[in-house]
Amino acid sequence: MDYNKEGKYMPEISKQPSPKMHDRMSSHLSPRQQRQVLPHVAPHQQRWQRPRFIPRPRSRYHSWRCHHCGRKGHIRPYCYKLYGYPSEIPQESDPSITKTRMEWKQKDDTINTKEYTAESSGKSLIAHTSLRASSKEDWYFDSGCSRHMTGVEKYLKEVKSYATSFVTFGDGAKGEIKGIGRLIDHGLPKLENVLLVKGLTANLISISQLCDQGMKVNFTKNECLVSNNEGDILMRGVRSKDNCYLWIPLEEANVSTCLLTKYEEVKLWHQKLGHLNLKSMKRVISEEAVRGLPSLQIQEGNICGECQIGKQTKVSHQKLQHLSTSRVLELLHMDLMGPIQVESLGGKKYVLVIVDDFSRYTWVNFIREKSETFEEFKNLCVQLQKEKDCGIVRIRSDHGKEFENSKFADFCAAEGIIHEFSSPITPQQNGVVERKNRTLQESARVMLHAKNVPYKFWAEAMNTACYIHNRVTLVEK
Repeated sequence: MDYNKEGKYMPEISKQPSPKMHDRMSSHLSPRQQRQVLPHVAPHQQRWQRPRFIPRPRSRYHSWRCHHCGRKGHIRPYCYKLYGYPSEIPQESDPSITKTRMEWKQKDDTINTKEYTAESSGKSLIAHTSLRASSKEDWYFDSGCSRHMTGVEKYLKEVKSYATSFVTFGDGAKGEIKGIGRLIDHGLPKLENVLLVKGLTANLISISQLCDQGMKVNFTKNECLVSNNEGDILMRGVRSKDNCYLWIPLEEANVSTCLLTKYEEVKLWHQKLGHLNLKSMKRVISEEAVRGLPSLQIQEGNICGECQIGKQTKVSHQKLQHLSTSRVLELLHMDLMGPIQVESLGGKKYVLVIVDDFSRYTWVNFIREKSETFEEFKNLCVQLQKEKDCGIVRIRSDHGKEFENSKFADFCAAEGIIHEFSSPITPQQNGVVERKNRTLQESARVMLHAKNVPYKFWAEAMNTACYIHNRVTLVEK
């Protein structure tokens, strides 16, 4: 071939090395044939491709946000800004400080506890779990308390300043010592050198301080006796329900247990009536609504410990000043309570509560499943309409599917009953039966707790509570 012809000469080719055999062959082939004879490139000659970036999964702590500093990655209990940063360098002990070993030694009999030095520090290691309504006038014998202590300033006289400024409690907290004094003589134990501690809610009698004063303390299963060397009893305490020894005056200890005081008689009837509130008890007694109930002098200031545990307090909504109904069965309030965690003896889990708006009379029916609600309501409606010889006008419930279904709609349409529903997430509109649910639950819970009855008897307790409240509930007309 003549490469010097015009248009055929390509200088850049001359600079390249001689082509290989397959390059020479490809120059005489068509593009389609060239694709077929192109050689395969070896794997090690392939172009290296950078691997695609795969993001690391985020830690489960990444979405946490601290409620103190507002940063992500941790929560408030682990916030360094709130509790301080951990020390990275371990603290080296000071060689000038000599380590001492603590040993137990017998106390000197000639010690005088009326004089305290500035080096003495007070400690209070009381562990108190209250199962009753504790009063500020109660005094507890405490073997872990180093000094007599109280938080009420009016109990002390001749108060003086105290050298040690703080007292350490069992949980590590500190209370400020305001002074030291002697207890007054009005219904309180005769104690001297009693510390006044700010914020202390329990009055404590130190066993070690009594022993330092030469007294003998004897604990038994039911009581605690403090005596002197001659054997005369100086103080006495009884074991309460919370397993603490409570101080009582010697005058009360000498009273015969066969004679019930007025307060104990009121407390007994309070328990018999299902722990009914004292205000309702006074009204029942004044109107003689219950036969056999004696005329008791009730003071509303007394507090029942079981009621304080079993009943919760919350600000109630404003009551209506007048009744919206004029006869019985004009309006029935309904609600389904449950499921109860513990099955009853009959295997029931739910309670259907129906309250008459005019008389506030209540019916309770125990069922196994929600599907049995309609049958219980239907049987009760037929029974009440034949018993009172009048029809039911309206019923009121929430939007629960046990009430809002085709069976209820067909039955109400056949009987001419208007079914009213409360607004969603507004139990206040159905407040009559909601308050009755709470009343029955609290009464049953208190009765079970007061007598240590197993929880499987909750249905019997609730049925008893309903029976009692149907006879003691008085409606103003």
